[in-house]
Amino acid sequence: MISRGQELDGQRFGRWTVQSLHEKIGYIKTYLCVCDCGNSKIVARAQLMGGHSRSCGCLRKETTTERSKTHGLSRSPEYKVYISMLNRCSNPNYQEYHNYGGRGIKVCDRWLKFENFIADIGPRPAAGYQLERQDNEKGYEPGNVVWATRTQNARNKRNTVRVDYNGELLTLKEVAEKTGIPYSALFYRYQKGYTGADLVKPSKAS
Repeated sequence: MISRGQELDGQRFGRWTVQSLHEKIGYIKTYLCVCDCGNSKIVARAQLMGGHSRSCGCLRKETTTERSKTHGLSRSPEYKVYISMLNRCSNPNYQEYHNYGGRGIKVCDRWLKFENFIADIGPRPAAGYQLERQDNEKGYEPGNVVWATRTQNARNKRNTVRVDYNGELLTLKEVAEKTGIPYSALFYRYQKGYTGADLVKPSKAS
């Protein structure tokens, strides 16, 4: 143990090695210290003894980098989508929280680690793709989430109208594309209670 009166030459404090006494002003002593990385700096005795200075800054930088670098994709589009997913489900201050976490939609425990999320879902196919839950009553979990275009995702919103068409459960927009009947006409018929053949009956020519 180092006493108050003992000089620190040659002593190590974290990554610092004390070289020599630099200056003494009253009760304050400063020392020339060399870091393991090669940088040198004048450090106060109190900083060394109290453990407040353990390197030239390289130790903190390495620690911070290691914490944020776990997957190497922190600046990728996939990571931005991932963070947005977490916020929707767990941050009450997030603008979309009421549609997700506010109604019980959660991110599964496995996907609380980005590495597991990206391993299960894979990289985004192209710019513009979003996460889509195939069953909107279930959360974000393997088997229920895929990459989808904005159009595909919009068709799977909770409030999207779906109807039976030739044994398939399709959105009105999909039925409009298949039949050539304007969406507005289909929506009008749907509101009137039309189903089956009546819903997709060709419009009369004007």
